[in-house]
Amino acid sequence: MDPELAVSLETLEKKGIMEFKDQINEISEIASKEKGFERLLMKMRSDWRTVKFELGEYRNTGVAILRQLDPILDQLDNDLTRVMSMSTSPFIKFLER
Repeated sequence: MDPELAVSLETLEKKGIMEFKDQINEISEIASKEKGFERLLMKMRSDWRTVKFELGEYRNTGVAILRQLDPILDQLDNDLTRVMSMSTSPFIKFLER
């Protein structure tokens, strides 16, 4: 439905919309949950864009290693927990493809 669509409740009632009240509530609930998942994924993606991966040489060996891993690992752990929690929801099917 177009969010800018201006339809009055009176018009909807005349069209018999109240007959579909339960289905509309169910669809609305599913859509709200899906939108919440999309927002959460967008936030996680946005958060990772600001993460700086610092490299440093390991004991003069010429081998580069990541420095300051704790904040990165904490964020990764939090995001993995969120994604795993989302994956158990029946409302995640829209993302499976």
